[in-house]
Order: sequence, then C-alpha cells, then structure tokens
Amino acid sequence: MKMTAGILLFVAAAVITGCYPQQQSGTCLRKGIEIKVADFGAVPNDGKNDTPAIIAAIQACRDRKNTRLVFAPGTYDIKAGPPAQTRRLQPSFDIKNINNMTIEGSGAELIGHDYATMFSFTGCSNITINNLTVDWDPVPYTPGRVVEAAEDHVDIEVVAPFTAQAGLRTGSLSGYDPETRRMARRYTYHYQMNYDKTSEVIRPGVMRLFRSMQGRHPDKLPPVGKHIIVRHQVYGSQVFQFSKCAGIRIENVNIYSNPGMGITGTVCRDISLRHVRIMIRPGSGRWMSTNADATHFTGCRGTIVMENCLFEGMGDDATNVNAGHYMVVDQCRDNSKLSIRCAKRGGFSPEPQVGDRLELSGADLVPYVTVTVKSVTYDEKEKTFIVEFSDKLPERTAKGDIVGNPSACPAVRIRGCTILRTLGRGFILKTRDVIIENCTLEDVSSAGIAMNTDVNNWWESIGSRDIIIRNNRFINCRFEPAYVSGVIESLASGKAPGVHQRITIENNIIQGSSGNAVKIGSADGAVIAGNIIDGAQDDAIYVHNSRNIRVSGNKVTNSKAGLVTGDGCDTATIVLENNVGL
Repeated sequence: MKMTAGILLFVAAAVITGCYPQQQSGTCLRKGIEIKVADFGAVPNDGKNDTPAIIAAIQACRDRKNTRLVFAPGTYDIKAGPPAQTRRLQPSFDIKNINNMTIEGSGAELIGHDYATMFSFTGCSNITINNLTVDWDPVPYTPGRVVEAAEDHVDIEVVAPFTAQAGLRTGSLSGYDPETRRMARRYTYHYQMNYDKTSEVIRPGVMRLFRSMQGRHPDKLPPVGKHIIVRHQVYGSQVFQFSKCAGIRIENVNIYSNPGMGITGTVCRDISLRHVRIMIRPGSGRWMSTNADATHFTGCRGTIVMENCLFEGMGDDATNVNAGHYMVVDQCRDNSKLSIRCAKRGGFSPEPQVGDRLELSGADLVPYVTVTVKSVTYDEKEKTFIVEFSDKLPERTAKGDIVGNPSACPAVRIRGCTILRTLGRGFILKTRDVIIENCTLEDVSSAGIAMNTDVNNWWESIGSRDIIIRNNRFINCRFEPAYVSGVIESLASGKAPGVHQRITIENNIIQGSSGNAVKIGSADGAVIAGNIIDGAQDDAIYVHNSRNIRVSGNKVTNSKAGLVTGDGCDTATIVLENNVGL
C-alpha cells in the first residue's frame, strides 16, 4: 500500500518530535499524551463527586505511554473507595503499575471527604505530581477548651469555626496553647487509636469525648480550662502513598489537612520533594495540618531529596526516614544460613535482596559482622525469611541476634526547608549518608533532628552514619519534656559507642531548649564545631556512651553548663579546642 506525501510528512514529524496522533480524550503533546479529567466528566466547583471521572481518566493513562493527567483550575470533591474486610475505607485512587505519568494540577484543589488515603501508588515508576492543593472537609480533628475532665470522658467547648459533632471517634487528645499557637504535651498527650466509642453533643457547642484507659499515657487527663485537639483518626490515611515505586517527583504541592500522613514511601527508590508545603491553611483559623507525620519513608533506596519545603502544624514528625523495623535471628540453620523475622509484632521489615549487606549485632546494636545476601526465600508458615549468605557466619551468631539492613536505607538531602509548630520531632534519621543544610526549625515540641534507634520500643532501624547537619537555625525546639532530650540528638537503647558513626554538627544557631542543645550518645566519631548555642536550660552539649568526639569553635551563652561528659565515654578521645563558654 502506497503512502501519500501528507501521511509520510505526518509520520516523519511524529518520529522527530515524539508527538503522536490524538487518541480518544487525549491531545498530542511532545513526548506524550495529555489526558484531561474534564473529558471524563470531572467538573470543578460543581459540588459533585469527581472520583469516578478521575478514576476513568487514570485508567486512560494506563494504556498510553508518557501521559499527563491534567486538571483544570477549580475545586474537586473526592470520595473514598468501599470498605475492605478490615472496615478501613479503600484509597480514592488506587494506581498500580503505571509508568511515566505526570499529574498536572494546574492549581486545582482536591477536597477529601472520608478518612481514607487519597492517592495510593504501587509498582509505579517515574511519577510526577505538580501544582496541586489538597485539603479535607470536614477537617479530621476538633479543637476546644476543656470544661470537664472525668475518669471516662472529657467535655470540650468547641472553638469556632468548628462545631460540636456526635458520632466521631477519639483517636487522640493533644494539648494546645492558643497564645503561642503550639501543641502542648504538658496539657495532655493521650492516644487511643482503636477505641470505638464515639462522641456525643451534651449541650449546644459542647462535645463529650469518651476516654479509654488502654491508650498511651492513659493517666494524663487534660486540666479544665486548657485547650486540646481531638484527632478523630491519627494514622493510616495518606494524601500520597507510594509502595515499591521508583522515580517520584512532587513539586509545588500544598497539603492543608488529612487524617493521617502527607506523603509516605515504602520500599521505594529515588524520591524528590521540591516546594512542597504541608501547612495550616492560611486564614482558616485552624490549629494543625496533617494529623500525623508530614512525610515518612521506610525501607527506601537511592536518594530522598527535600528542597525549599514547608512543614507546619503536624500532629507528629516532619519526616521519619528509616530502614524498617529490625529483624531478629529466629534460627541458625548452618554456618552461612539464617532464618530471620521482623522483630516487632505487627511491624514491617523489607525483604532482603540478593546482594544486600546485612549487619548482625547483639542487644547493644553495634554490628559485629556484615554479611552479603546470596539468596532469600520466604517461609509462609513460619513467617520468616530464610537467608543464605556468601560469607561464613561468626561462631557467636545466635538466635535473638539483631539484624539490620543498611542496603534498605536511602541517602538524604534536605536543603532550605522550614519546620514550624509541630507536636512531634523535626527530621528523624535512621539512615546513612545525610546532609541537612540551610533549614529553619522553630517551635518543634521535641527534637529538631534526632538519630535514634532501639530494640525495646519502636524497633525502627538503623544506626545512623555519615550525617552532616550544617548552617541551620533551631529556635525554641525541644520546648517540652520528651524522651529525646536534645535539640540535636543521637541515642540508642544499647548505650554503646559505635551505634551511630561519623556525625558532623557545624555552623548552626541553636536558640532555646528545655533540655540540651546537642546531646550525643552511642556514637563513634562526631564533630561539633562552629555552633552558636544560647538558652539551653540543661547542659548545652552533653556527651555519653561515646568516643572520638571533637568539640571546636563553639560559642555557648545562657545555658546551665557548657559541656558535660556523662557515663560510658572514652574521655581520652574527647577533644575541646577554641570554644567560648565551655
């Protein structure tokens, strides 16, 4: 069959530009197809459920390469999927095995209406999300002033513009100080995520919250007259949830509220967040943004980048980067093979991959050997991984030994980010190869930056190494008591030098702390240099269970003490030089 000259020219142009013929509901773009949600019936600002239309548009992306899912400006209403057997609502958009897709928000706003994840991505690669705003209606928490506190309930006078509502669960009670606009643990800090008894309206504007005695901190009732926030759900529902994905880019995205975490990644590779703002909606009169962490990454690889982001008003951490829960040796099968399992009941440990380097340690968490994975199988009955190694295991290897996987933790680069008024911590680092620079952290309830790992509580791995924290400002961080005592702190349950290695803290400004400014524990190799520290109510710098520490060129004022060396230190390897106020 002969081709006409026009067809030949069309095909040639397509090959040169990467632009192909228009398909149904699509417009030809350079190197891809534009899919408009409007073509599938998603009409902004009409108050109708736009979820089915957006799902249809996403499905159209599945059959094409290099797609752009495009929203017109305006507001879209989003509903959850039907409940699963667990009674939890399914994600609004469950996206699996799609590659090379861009979600172009064009300034659109998506409003979630259920306690469910909005976007769940599984097995996807090269996903870009741009220029989008996400909010929730109703907001998944209620603020108020305590008017009665009894053994089994708390009554609050709800603060405008919120209203008292019946039938809502009490997932947690958190204190709040309206003068400083900070969440306050000292008023109350109570969690009861699995308690089903719901709220009642006992008189106009007054909401009764029923209290379980089985929650975390169950003895801490909020005082009458103080303000609290009741979160109706705390965890389990994200805005953007990624699992086994690679090449994630999120830029110019606002998240004002959601009933869980903002952005999560589990067993992913290479995640980039730029100009992401997880914050209290301006002018809303709200007290918080996300009900839990702004971001959380578990068992990821490659590099996580955060640049010029804002994290404000979260009910938990700004970010937590970890390698998953520690595993333990369940059985020594021979001198090069182990059965291992997740150490925490109900926890998650990523499956080791061939070529991974696993670290074995005792309860002190200091590795005694690193071995290379040769093969992995899973024993469904025993719920264990059977791992064969290329190396011979030491004779000391025994059941109960701790297993960490440094291959399942990413490098991290955080630059120019701001954290404001969060109930949890700032950056939690259980990973390796990290640079945090030119950031501002202000009014963070607990630590600004924490490197902590343990085998008696959270079990999140792994010991941190090669951490650089430089040119940052910490203002009134760690302003309330918490198990993390420093604005910048390393700690481990094993309390032995060498769990954390090669930490550099330099040229930072640290103003105010109810504890220490810098607290180094369980470390081998740390440099604390050129920092300006003012107003630490406890010792400005406290070092314990550590060795090979250099403290140089720091200036300390208005603190209880300059430098204090605690138990477990090799004092001969702690060097002080050219400091002021130590």
